[in-house]
This record gives sequence, structure tokens and C-alpha cells, in this order.
Amino acid sequence: MRAFSRFLAAAVLLVAPSAFAHEYKVGDIKIGHPWTRATPPSARVGGGYLNLTNHGQTEDRLVGGSSLASGRVEIHTMEVTDGVMKMRALPDGLALPPGETVKLEPGGYHLMLIDLKAPIREGAKIPVTLRFEHAGTVDVELAAGALGAPAMEHGDHGAQHGHGVDGQASAGGDEHAIEHVMKSIWDSKESPLDVAPVVVAGDYALAGWVQAERGGRALLRRHGHEWRIVLCSGDDLKSASNLVKAGLPQPEAEALSGRLADAEAKLDPKVVARFSLFEGMVRMDEQGNHGSGHGKKH
Repeated sequence: MRAFSRFLAAAVLLVAPSAFAHEYKVGDIKIGHPWTRATPPSARVGGGYLNLTNHGQTEDRLVGGSSLASGRVEIHTMEVTDGVMKMRALPDGLALPPGETVKLEPGGYHLMLIDLKAPIREGAKIPVTLRFEHAGTVDVELAAGALGAPAMEHGDHGAQHGHGVDGQASAGGDEHAIEHVMKSIWDSKESPLDVAPVVVAGDYALAGWVQAERGGRALLRRHGHEWRIVLCSGDDLKSASNLVKAGLPQPEAEALSGRLADAEAKLDPKVVARFSLFEGMVRMDEQGNHGSGHGKKH
């Protein structure tokens, strides 16, 4: 469970990209489509993503940055080693080989805006100054998409969150938004995250997930047009009584429990068995902090 539980503290911080397309240039470096995500009210960290194309004949390097919106900006990478996702800073910066494009995106290289001075709001333009070893500095704006919105390709203009009838997830709506919330944090080419089933009752949802040989269940809650992870566990999230203890109203707890049982009955039993491998409980608070609990593989 380490790949999933280590990054729960960042779960509500890294959830959905911007849809706006814009480009900048400094020296031989072209900066394509910088974007970020809206953050919860008390979040202290945000992410920054963009494409860097070196049109020169020699290697350059992204060596740092700064922003009026945060205390500092760092260059980070996320890697999967032995099935475990790890995030680390790149103090020497990021190499930009000549004639190549380096993408800063979820699950790989990215900017970290640390000690945010205010929450990032959907639709905001977050100023960031990028510093290159040879090309110099350039001011860019990160266009902020909604927290929980799915990834947009170049030229797209946003994602809508649909609400299903009787609290069920509608196609392209809640179910897809929840899937993107989870995948944008933990999914990678080396260790893909599968999210299914997803069931919704009112403003609450349960989602099963599998990553390699690991698995578990997540409880989410709707806040406006956003979905936020409340806690993650295994079999503890199957029962209505435990959901009530977690703070759900009785009707929603019973509806979720029943819908989850029905949905999981249609899955391969081997997949459902992986949901039980998550031991304990990892809880999120409104500030996006990692509460007590643990998750590990049997």
C-alpha cells in the first residue's frame, strides 16, 4: 500500500489540469501551455506543469523559479521504484537536451509551489518566473483549472461535472471526475492505477482501486463541483455502520454500502480481493493533511 498511502497528504493538492493553451519563449527555449490546479482552502502546496522545447544546438537546463504566489518554487520528479512511487526535489535542475521536448506533467517532472500565500482558485493565472542556465529568466502564467477536473488536451476549454439521477454518477460526470482525481495523483506509465467501481450517493462516493498487486477503497465527498478524498481503507469501507462512524448520514451510508456490494459482485473476484489488502485507515482533513492510520500489503 506504500505507493498509495505515501501520497495521501498530497491527494487534494494535485488533482486537475488547466484547459487553457498559451506559449512563451526565452532564448532557444519554448514554454508550452503552463497550467496548475485549484487547491483546497488551506492547502500549502500547488503543482505546476508545462512543456519545455529546446530549439537550440546545445543543452540548457531549468535550474529554478520563483512566484509571488508562494514562498518558493522547486523542481521535483515522481518515480516508481520497485512498485513504490517516490517524489524528490532536483537541486541541480532539469536537463533540456537540444532538439527535444521535456514535459512537466503529473506522475513525472513538475514544479512545486511551496508555502502558498493563498489558495489557487479555478480560472486564476498564477505568475511564475522560470530560470534557465543559458536562456535566462522568463515570466509565465499558470492557468488554473478546477480541482477534480479531468486532464485537458491542447485547445480544450474545461471539463463539466455532471450529476447523475438519484445520486448515481452520470456518464462523463461524477464517475469520471472521481477517477481523474485519483489517477492524476498516483497513475503512471510504470505503475498504472485502475479505479473501479465508483458508486455515488448524494455528496459521497466510494471507489475501489488497484495498482500492481495492491488495492483498496477510497471514500470521497463532494465540495461544490469538487471531489475530495476523505479517507482510504480496505474492508472497513464496505459496511454502512463504519461509514456512519466516518461521518456519513445513515441514508447515504446504507445506499453506498448496497451499491458498492452490487458493483463489486460484477467484478472479477481476484480484483475485489485486492481491495481487502489495504490494512488500517488513512484519513484526510479539510486542510489536506494526512491523519492517523496506515496501509500495507499482507
